[in-house]
Parts: sequence; structure tokens; C-alpha cells
Amino acid sequence: MLFPLARDLPDTQVVSRFLAKIALEAMALRLVDFPQGITYLCDEAQLDVLHDHARKGYISPWPVHIRTIYHQNGKTFGLEGKAEQIVHEFGFLVTEQSEWFLS
Repeated sequence: MLFPLARDLPDTQVVSRFLAKIALEAMALRLVDFPQGITYLCDEAQLDVLHDHARKGYISPWPVHIRTIYHQNGKTFGLEGKAEQIVHEFGFLVTEQSEWFLS
């Protein structure tokens, strides 16, 4: 999915549902080597709201905050000094209250 950087993202449920799906997939990627982690991700009641929003868009509005870190045509240089484009990256911020934020 491509969003032009010249404009703000559409203020619709589609964007928040898409990001909810990305968050679930990103958590699954981190847990893929731990079968009990995948089971937790599927069965944990606290994640039901996120699952429901990603699948059916039950919660509206779901707040989304997005910022651009890299210019769309920006390059960084690898270890060998060759220019590389950063396509995407992500991480999780986990608070002391066990809240998870996709960053």
C-alpha cells in the first residue's frame, strides 16, 4: 500500500485497520520461533479488541499517529559504503504498564 508523502494519510478506518493488521503480523514475526508465543497471540483476551478491529473495524475511531522518519528517496550507506534505500523498519515500545506500541 503506497501513501503519497505530499499529503496527510486519509482519516479513515482503513488506515487504522491496516496498521492493526501490521501490528499483529509484526508481533507474530517476533514470536514465530516460540510456538507458545503464537498461541498466546491468538488466545490472549486482551488482544481481542485489536483482532476485532483489524478484521472487522469494530472500533471507530481508533487513533493513529504517524510520522515520517526517512525521506521517500533518501539513502543510507551500508558497511561497504554503498548507498542503500531504507524500505521499512519497525520496533515495539513496551511501557512499564505492559502497553505495546508499534513504532
